[in-house]
Amino acid sequence: MTPMAWSDSERADSAMCAALLHTGVIWWGASSLIQLYLLVFFCTSGHWGGLLLSVLIWSGATWMAVRVRLDALLFDQLARFDGPWRDASSLDGALEGVLAVKRPPAGAERGMSARIAGARRLYRLLVALCLVHGACLLYECLRQSFGWGR
Repeated sequence: MTPMAWSDSERADSAMCAALLHTGVIWWGASSLIQLYLLVFFCTSGHWGGLLLSVLIWSGATWMAVRVRLDALLFDQLARFDGPWRDASSLDGALEGVLAVKRPPAGAERGMSARIAGARRLYRLLVALCLVHGACLLYECLRQSFGWGR
């Protein structure tokens, strides 16, 4: 069976997904700035447990940002007519060879919509981690301002 090349609408969807995923760096940048503020707050107040929690959340956001960035670059290439992966089989082969991503079972090919859904899940997780990180900063600012938790 000959692999089906990506259609024009799949390439357009891929380009739109890549554009969305490229905004992940903004979320990660905000999370990094939040981490700097939390580092100052927690180190000056001696709340080491809070510092550890914020570092763990920031580390998770950093890992998700790396994954989202990788997907953004892949979807950029999938959107191109002259891109290196003209069909799902060639992309799955490259992912398996370089990143050790398991191929779908024989005969079950992941289409573009399934790939986009997976990338959007990673993006939502990145945003959620960054929002939780921001909530930690808000709590710490309120605690510092109003003396909560003393």
